[in-house]
Amino acid sequence: MDRLRFEAEEKGASVNSIAQAIFTTHYKWTAAAPKAGMIPIHESLLVMFLAKLDDTEISGIAKVFAEVKVKDMLLVLRNSYSLVAFLDVLDSWMNASSVSFSKRMIDSSYLYTISHDLGGRWSAFLSLMLQAVFTKMGIADVSFEVTDGTIMFGIPAIKLRAK
Repeated sequence: MDRLRFEAEEKGASVNSIAQAIFTTHYKWTAAAPKAGMIPIHESLLVMFLAKLDDTEISGIAKVFAEVKVKDMLLVLRNSYSLVAFLDVLDSWMNASSVSFSKRMIDSSYLYTISHDLGGRWSAFLSLMLQAVFTKMGIADVSFEVTDGTIMFGIPAIKLRAK
C-alpha cells in the first residue's frame, strides 16, 4: 500500500485510480499475454537482433508475423479478429511495455503515434507489420509516416465504426 500511495502522490492521482489502472492492465494484458506467446525482452537485445537482419528479412518477418501470428494472438487475447480488437491489443501492448503511445481524432481519422528508442529497424518492422495486418483485414486506406523513432498512422474513423 505504501508503494501505491507513493505512486499516486507522484502522479497526482488517487490510490483508487492507480489501483484501477493496475487491474485494467492485468486484465487486458498481463494475465493473458503469455498465453498469446508474448514475452518481455530487453530493448537493447531487440535492437541487437534487428541489427543482424537486412531490410528484406525484416520485411519478410513482419509480413509472416502479421499473416500468421496476429490472428491467433487476437483470438487468445480478445476472442475476436477485428480491427477494433487489434487496436485494443496494440494499445494494451504499448501501455504494458511503457512505449510512448498516443491516439487522437483529427479530421475524421484516428491518428496513432508510437514513439520509441529502438531505431529505424524497429520502425521499419512495426510499420510493415501494421500495414500487413490492416491489409489482411481489408483496411487499405491507412496512411503512415515513419522515422527512426516514430511510427504514425491514421485510420479513417468510418473503418472503426464499420467493423
